[in-house]
Amino acid sequence: MDLRFGDGKPTDEERAAVDALLGPPESSWEGADRSDADLRWARGGREARDRRDRLLPALHALNDRVGWISEGALDYVCRR
Repeated sequence: MDLRFGDGKPTDEERAAVDALLGPPESSWEGADRSDADLRWARGGREARDRRDRLLPALHALNDRVGWISEGALDYVCRR
């Protein structure tokens, strides 16, 4: 399956809402600054599946803090 993300960028407030719930992103694949390690490996698979239960709470956190869910915020949550 191909993952396709939009071009929208989350605002700082939207990032803060998601990061408050999920913690800071660990790699550039999740929205952090790119590091040398990001060029060598990426996480996914079972680890990503184990985090699916955080989707709905992340969307609620966005809506509660910002009032709505923008395209950029949705992309950010999906990357996380």
